[in-house]
Amino acid sequence: MAGKLMIPKVISVTPNEGATSITPDRAFGRIECGFEKKSPEIVYDFGKKVTGYLELKVGQNSGDTFVLRYGPTRDCLHMKEKIRMPADGYFLSEFYYACRYIAISVESESIQANPVFADIEALRLISSQYPVVYAGSFTSGDADLDTAWRRGAYTIELCMQKYKESCRFRMKDFDRTIGAFSTQWKGPFGDYVLMDGPRRDREAWLGDIRAEALGAYTAFASYDVCKNSLALFCDLQRRDGTTVGSGSTWQNFIEYNYWGIIAFWESYLYSGDRAFLEKCLPVIRNIIAFTESRLNGDGFISNDASWMWTIPREGYNAGTQAILSYALVCAAKAERAFHFDREAERLERLSERIRDSINRIFWNEERGVYEERLRITADRMPVLLDINCYCIDFGIADREKAGRILDYLRKHMWTEYGSATMDCEITGAEPDPDITCYPLTHLIKQAKDPKAEMYKFMWGHNRTVWPFMNAYEVQARFLSGDTDGAVELIRRCWCHPYFDETDTFWEMVHPKNPVFNSGTMYYIPKDDCYNSAAHGWSGWIGYLMQTYMLGVSPVTPGFGKTRIAPQLGSLETLSGEVPTPEGSIDVTVRKTSTVYTVRVSAPACIDVSVDIDREELGNRRPEIVITGR
Repeated sequence: MAGKLMIPKVISVTPNEGATSITPDRAFGRIECGFEKKSPEIVYDFGKKVTGYLELKVGQNSGDTFVLRYGPTRDCLHMKEKIRMPADGYFLSEFYYACRYIAISVESESIQANPVFADIEALRLISSQYPVVYAGSFTSGDADLDTAWRRGAYTIELCMQKYKESCRFRMKDFDRTIGAFSTQWKGPFGDYVLMDGPRRDREAWLGDIRAEALGAYTAFASYDVCKNSLALFCDLQRRDGTTVGSGSTWQNFIEYNYWGIIAFWESYLYSGDRAFLEKCLPVIRNIIAFTESRLNGDGFISNDASWMWTIPREGYNAGTQAILSYALVCAAKAERAFHFDREAERLERLSERIRDSINRIFWNEERGVYEERLRITADRMPVLLDINCYCIDFGIADREKAGRILDYLRKHMWTEYGSATMDCEITGAEPDPDITCYPLTHLIKQAKDPKAEMYKFMWGHNRTVWPFMNAYEVQARFLSGDTDGAVELIRRCWCHPYFDETDTFWEMVHPKNPVFNSGTMYYIPKDDCYNSAAHGWSGWIGYLMQTYMLGVSPVTPGFGKTRIAPQLGSLETLSGEVPTPEGSIDVTVRKTSTVYTVRVSAPACIDVSVDIDREELGNRRPEIVITGR
């Protein structure tokens, strides 16, 4: 089995009622205990969150059982597994482990009073993730920002796993159709897909792929893994034209279809693979056809699925319409790529109609924000982060609206740890009587205290901090020229030391208790704690740092024409690389009191233009040097 070998260190030895020759200075040796006695426990540390196949070599042993506990943090060894001591002295796990720590002890399988023992000769992991090459880079001289870029890329790296490993913990729950597909599907671009994340979900999610792929393009140029991930959902398209939201459990989220359209277009924009876009075009058209058959008079599609951040938004909510409006823009670009200009114009008009309806129906002029249509009664109705970020990022809000929104978000959403999902906590909430698709609605309605049950279920999304959505606000601030605000939000959300133990970005952080295992919203945990210690969509901040701070973005597919528009704000220097299908674009930016210098080295076939914003330039003299190679 190919893969990098990862050898851990021993960080603790608890003798309990047994004995062991293993110490922090001697990683391997004998572990033993008497019959029905509590075994010693050895804790091994890989130094950061890793994924890999467990390889265990054993000498003399009693033929009993190893007991493993493992997890991403020292106080959260939440997974447990038993392994029979191998008769031939060698064990290699069928599925990969995702953890930083592994604790090992022994347990008797005998009915007789025999001692339990094993000589451990080796314990290590063989890396399971896609063997990426770090083709991109980002260096600012600011250790926190540089770590945030590297950590974001590493988080996405760990989410590139073989599709056959999807939902490893829930394979037993699949019906025959899903199980057969999940174990037999062969991707056209290899075995790997983008999962979110490698421990808990172990599943490809179409909406998540959109963000993860952007990070994969600019950090690794991993075009094939991203295309393979999208090809999976093309193969899962249904007869009605929609595709599933999740690649192994086949959950239904209508808005994930629209994220898929966006991701199909962006795959072409970054990879330049026109043939792949051509294969995706029928899928895009089928989704659009389904959608148009169900639009209301405002051009809105009803959301009857269960996601949308687990806040009830069944029906014509603003978030779904905002994503749809941008998906139509991307679909129009895909049509133009094959010279279907008339269809592109039609899709653009529909997108504009939806944008106008969003502004007319959901904009609150008095408060200066977009308000969402929630299907609950509550003590106070919140303003949500996602719809307001989408409206800026997708060109729905004009410059005046964008400024008011960003001011509101800073005043009402920002916490010490990033921007919260809403401006107030939802309390005293109950779902509307006629709501049908909200998750666990029947359990909430049947509970002795429906409001308490509702609060428990929404816990993870009820005024919490999700790096994924914070990235959309970071993008909104860059697009609006608020560079310093964008960088400050990056520091708040991604530059805290609580990420140091895993060296990855988690799925969420609770601002009242910013520790990894801070709570759960599940009635039956998904095999472990609720939070995910390496969630790919939390890592796409690195893409934004390369695209907006370093300023490198493709104007035409495959970076044939590339625009470089740096945004340093209060920083004085930046450098980095952005990979393209033709080779990397290297950029160095330096500011002094008098000169603004941009040096670019790019493949000769790429047409590079440098655009320095007037406010960014200030009173400095521009000095631009572009060299081809």
